[in-house]
Formats: sequence, C-alpha cells, structure tokens
Amino acid sequence: MTKTHKHQHTIPRVYLSSWLEPFTPPGQTAAIHIVTKESKEVRRKSPTKSFTSNDRYTVHLSDGERNLDVENYLGRIETDFNGVLQSVRDRRNLSTMHRAKLAVFTAAMMGRAPVQSDSFRRQLQPLEEIVEKAGTPEQAEELSEYIQNHAAYYTTSTIEASAPMLFNMAPSILMTNDATGFITSDNPAVMFNPNAYKLPPFYRAPGLATIDVEITLPLTPKHLIVYTHRRHLPLYQLVDMKAVDELNRRTWAHANQEVVSKTGIVKDIWSQPGEPPKDAWSPESDPVLSKQPKFDESIPLAEELRQSTLSHEYWRSRTWLSPEMLPKRR
Repeated sequence: MTKTHKHQHTIPRVYLSSWLEPFTPPGQTAAIHIVTKESKEVRRKSPTKSFTSNDRYTVHLSDGERNLDVENYLGRIETDFNGVLQSVRDRRNLSTMHRAKLAVFTAAMMGRAPVQSDSFRRQLQPLEEIVEKAGTPEQAEELSEYIQNHAAYYTTSTIEASAPMLFNMAPSILMTNDATGFITSDNPAVMFNPNAYKLPPFYRAPGLATIDVEITLPLTPKHLIVYTHRRHLPLYQLVDMKAVDELNRRTWAHANQEVVSKTGIVKDIWSQPGEPPKDAWSPESDPVLSKQPKFDESIPLAEELRQSTLSHEYWRSRTWLSPEMLPKRR
C-alpha cells in the first residue's frame, strides 16, 4: 500500500508562502531564499520541498499502522491560520476566535520545530537507560513507543499547555514597510526574556510565566506578533528599521541551521551577538549573591556552584507572576 502524507512539513508551506521571492527568474518557479546560518550561503528552494521530514508527526502503532491524527490536526491549525492572516494584512480588529487561532498556531510553531522536540528526546535518554535496567517489560515497551513518536507527542503537548497561556497574554502585531522585512527560520517562535541579562546565568532560561517574557513569531515579512504579560503597544504598531533588525537578530540567534529572507538579503547585524548592557548582572553587584560566603576556589566549578545557590525567594520575587497577576481571559 502506498504511504500517504509521508513528507511532512516541520515549518508549514502555507506559512512559508508569505516569504516567496518578490521576483522569479524567467522559466523558473517561485521559491523562497534559504540562508545557511553558519556560512550565510543563500539558495533558492521551493517552499513545497523546504523544511520537510519523513513521518515527523506520524504516530507509529504497535500493529505497524501509521496514525495521521497529529498531522491532520496540524493541517487544520494551518488552515485556521491562513484564514486569520488576511485580517492581519488588512489591519482589522481581531475577534476572540481569531486571537484563539493565532495563539494555537503560535503554540504549534513552538512545538513542531525539530530543534525543540529533539532536545526533549535527548532529555529522555537517562530515563530510557533506567527503565531498560530496572523497569518492567511493559514500562520499557511504553517508553519505547513514546520515544519513537516523541515529535508528535511533544508538539501536541506544547499546544495543549502553551496555547491557553498565549491566549491570555497581550498580543501586538509589529509591522514594517521594508522590502526584506522580518526574517523567519527553522525555529521561528522565540521565547525570550529581554531582562534576563540582569539575572545570574543559572536563572536566565525563559518560561511562559516569567513576567518579562516575550514570545515572538514572524507572521509574514511585513508582520511579527509579540505576546507579553504587560500590554505596552496597540494591537497594530509600525516599527522602525532598528526594531526590525533587533527582532531579526533574535530570530537569527534562535534559528537552528537555516533562516529565510524574502529578498535573499542578509545583514551582518542579524548575526552580531552585541555587547552586554552596563547594568548586566555580575557576582559583585548582586545584592543577594554578594552577601554569600565564597567557596573554596580549589573546588572545580566552585563559582558556578555558588551562583546556583540563590534562594527560591530570590527567583520568585524577580521573575515569576503570581496567579492573581496573570491577565484574565478576554
């Protein structure tokens, strides 16, 4: 029997179509410009053949059958997104349903990028070794099935957990008239805390409940949605080139291997790491850490250990939203 839906997009084709090149050479089909992050080499490729993986979201059953429920579910999310996109392009006020569909699409993009689900797979490696040694055959079989289908399970779990939180956050759609505009990548939904540099390195990983967190997703080269817990912009906001370049730096930094530029232009500023701000955290300036006793420097990783011993209250007071502070569903 011929397998259907074997080639599955990790980045949706309907999403990539917004980055089709503005001018197509005579005799060729329309393509997107894919930039290799490491070498900055630019190549043209059809969006149909870009960012695909065999059976990425197929659930393989114990009887050998292929379950396509997750792939079909993602297809419905893409269709919903495509319907909302025209309202975004026209700068219409978004209904509650439109906001919900955008939240679900953003959550799906957070979960379906291979760099995310593959990282989750690696985290399961120690558990797999433990179950093989000390678990029952049933537990080993169950974990093996979960690992085999980890991409499908990780994606759906991310949507289930993240979409309601995104819906309750404040969205703003940033716009630009620049020809190249916003770039996208093989990992386009970025969760980033712009104030993380003020925290010790051990505490800089962002989370959806972090008060300063921003989730950004380029929707088209002209539009980028940003979710925050603090509304500071109107729903639609035109931004200058400095802001566009800074957001493209963020997208570039979180890309795994490839970036997409509508015009094929690549700016050096996108790959520049930048300089730490003057108020960046340091052990000497930290009001809590500076009061802690010094560890014996002869102990390996002593300073890293000292930085990791900050109190739980320190962490909560600086970064986390209490339940009563979370925005209510609109």
